[in-house]
Amino acid sequence: MTKRILLLGARGPATLALCRLLGKEGHAVSVFDSVHPAIAFSSKYVQKTFVGPAPCVNVVKFAEYLSEIIVQHAIDLVVPTCEEIFYFSKIKPYLPKQCRYFCDAFSKLEKLHNKYVFSQLTETFQIRAPHTILIQDADDLSKISLNNYVLKPSFSRFGEETVLHPSEKDKSRVLNTLDKKWIAQKRVDGEELCAFAISQDGRLISCVVYHPKYRYKTGAGVFFERKQCFEINQFCSEIVRELNFTGQISFDFIRSYCGEIYVLECNPRLTSGIHLFSEKARLSAAYVDSTNSSFIEPDGPNASIKLVMLLTFGKQARCVGLKKTILDFWLSKDIICETKDFFPTIYQLYCLVFMSLKALLRGESIEKTSTSDIEWNGDAIELVNYKN
Repeated sequence: MTKRILLLGARGPATLALCRLLGKEGHAVSVFDSVHPAIAFSSKYVQKTFVGPAPCVNVVKFAEYLSEIIVQHAIDLVVPTCEEIFYFSKIKPYLPKQCRYFCDAFSKLEKLHNKYVFSQLTETFQIRAPHTILIQDADDLSKISLNNYVLKPSFSRFGEETVLHPSEKDKSRVLNTLDKKWIAQKRVDGEELCAFAISQDGRLISCVVYHPKYRYKTGAGVFFERKQCFEINQFCSEIVRELNFTGQISFDFIRSYCGEIYVLECNPRLTSGIHLFSEKARLSAAYVDSTNSSFIEPDGPNASIKLVMLLTFGKQARCVGLKKTILDFWLSKDIICETKDFFPTIYQLYCLVFMSLKALLRGESIEKTSTSDIEWNGDAIELVNYKN
């Protein structure tokens, strides 16, 4: 049955992938974002586009605007895909009741997003976080050897502000910015792995494990290699069952050179694992059918953002080797370029130039600019004067 679906976070390549998967199965897809241009706006599988208030600027106006869209366009299902999900989960109880919202309660998302709280949550599972300390004062820092720990804020993304090899200068910076709720996490060297999963009422509906083989600088992945890992699949199944979780959920892991697996952090939202599903997998059932009980396996080839791989080709070739980089580039699926939906291939250049100039004018990284209006860093979300 065709559903009218609204996706939030049109700026993300993963959102574009979800638009295509849902659209190809006949659903009427609309997208919302607080920035323009946004890559998913350009897809032929999108019927309506909306640009509205940024949630972290004015959450009340964000709620009011979404309520209008849901009612006026008779939306059946709303799926937040990026970090606006934290604001959305907060306003969800006040939104029109005739619509279904594919995300869990704010109280659950908050625990998962907070790196320190999440590390403590994993203590009862087979796969746990490495030893993690919340830095509250100089005494906490003095208890650890900086050579063996990584420093990062409890709320961050894309590896932003993560300090892999802390110095005394980094130690001073942490102590001067304790409001960021810094953590020290024992460093584990090995292979990076990620998992993207979808869950309904604590039932794992789909899960894919992958290796972000190439990255843009040290941040977001640009090449996604599908992997098999029973232990990680089992962890995902156990944690969504324990939380009775509904929605999209993602994890970052490290497999040490000794073969031990540790979970580093959780992102309770859509991530790049979506690119490893083809339309044949019929992933839409995980979103639109709340009674679906069939497990949906990933079936797509390795995927990459080829434009970004080209822009960073020299660095990638030095790290992995020229022959291997060329082979990976050639054999992987371009997650933006698709023959039947070609316009995003051109539109991505417009989006990249726009975001680059915006970042330059602000004097910050592209990654920081790309999330500045939707990111949530643990601040109180106040719904003052909201009338639903």
